[in-house]
Order: sequence, then structure tokens, then C-alpha cells
Amino acid sequence: MEAYEAQCLRLALARSGGEIKTAMSLLQLPRRTLNEKMQRHGLARGEFLRDEE
Repeated sequence: MEAYEAQCLRLALARSGGEIKTAMSLLQLPRRTLNEKMQRHGLARGEFLRDEE
């Protein structure tokens, strides 16, 4: 179950380009819960940011 949760978080963060509000919407999670889950799985927003040029 932990691996599935981590995969869902990674997918949502990748799809959102690291935008927390978009990831929150995709996962239907409040910000605090998303942050706690990201921390538990060792995920950082910066890993998913897209280069904007």
C-alpha cells in the first residue's frame, strides 16, 4: 500500500509540474495531508518542477 501511495503522489506531482495546488486537486487532498505524505515518502516539490522558458 505504501508503494502505491508513493506512486500516486509521484504521478500527481509530475502531472502538475510540481504545482502543489494542482497536485492537491488531482489527489483530492488538503495541503497539510499532501505535505505529510510527501515528507513520509521522501518526495520534494523541486524534483517535479518544470523548466519554464
